[in-house]
Amino acid sequence: MDISVVICSYNRCDDLLRALETLSNSVVPKECKWELIIVDNNSQDDTKSICQTFQGRLPLHYIFEAQQGKSCALNRAVKEASGDLLLFTDDDVDVTEEWISEYFWAVKRNPMIMYFGGKILSSWQGKPPKWFVENSDWLQVNPRLNWGEKQFTITNMDRNFFLGANIAIRRAIFEVGLRYNDKIGPKGQFQEGNARHGAEELDIQKMILLHGHCGLYLPTAIIYHRDPIHRMTERYLRYYYAQMGEMDAFAGNVDRSSHMWFGVPRYLFRKLLQNIMLYCVTRWIFPSKFWLNAEIKAAGAFGEIRGFRRRFKSAQL
Repeated sequence: MDISVVICSYNRCDDLLRALETLSNSVVPKECKWELIIVDNNSQDDTKSICQTFQGRLPLHYIFEAQQGKSCALNRAVKEASGDLLLFTDDDVDVTEEWISEYFWAVKRNPMIMYFGGKILSSWQGKPPKWFVENSDWLQVNPRLNWGEKQFTITNMDRNFFLGANIAIRRAIFEVGLRYNDKIGPKGQFQEGNARHGAEELDIQKMILLHGHCGLYLPTAIIYHRDPIHRMTERYLRYYYAQMGEMDAFAGNVDRSSHMWFGVPRYLFRKLLQNIMLYCVTRWIFPSKFWLNAEIKAAGAFGEIRGFRRRFKSAQL
């Protein structure tokens, strides 16, 4: 088996249905043997029946994983998949017809590369507000990745990391014992108090690089992430950047050279208060970029404080 496409899904059967429809339109080379692994992570909706309707249309293998958590589902997929390359995506994306083919040929051309990733472009499901349109070139409130049109290798942790909706890893990586960390990543139903960002995909790429392997960016391997209208709100903006800050702090990617208060660098409290005040002053009288920047920095600082508190409490256990 050349490629195992993997989707882990939890209670999003409608999204999954659309993703499977786009996968069924894939144009795959005759030389490429592939399978589709759907890991149902303890869903209570119609995920299983949706998968059954695609039997015969897709080389689909349905797997039920009762242990909650995306990392658990991913590790189950690693165990069950047969492909030399595991190609991961999500249930809320539309893949392009050539998506699988791009990975197939890239793997053939680059035998020494151990993992690959491609573009994730936005497919908004509604009309964004004016402030969102004015700042869409720099806002990051949805899974989006576009590093340009040139292919390049990733050899160290100074580069950005691929997102889990469009990443492929050779089976050989997992055969030496690497696995997704089941202590991190999304678990269960969405709640705004829970970290949802892809710490598990960041962690696995760090481990691959630490083992001396390289990654490759594929600008022609493109998917479209479906972004609902609720992601065009300030509420979601604050949530998103707070989660980003929490993930970075918990992973140890935030400066901790300052004096600590209750396990948190003191400067983060100052950063939080300064940007809350700046937001309040500029919200109604300055152009949107001013107050959005302050709002994002405040949310990020709040998340970083929460992340350091998580590290502090974990260290005490």
